Amino acid sequence: MHKIVDLFAGCGGMSRGFCDAGFEAVIAFEKDE
Repeated sequence: MHKIVDLFAGCGGMSRGFCDAGFEAVIAFEKDE
C-alpha cells in the first residue's frame, strides 16, 4: 500500500480520493489563517 501526505488538506477531498484508490493517508495538514 502506498502512503501519502496531504498538505493544505481543506475538507479532505484529495485524501478521500487517494484512499478510495487504495492509498493510505498518513497525515493531513491544514493551515488556517
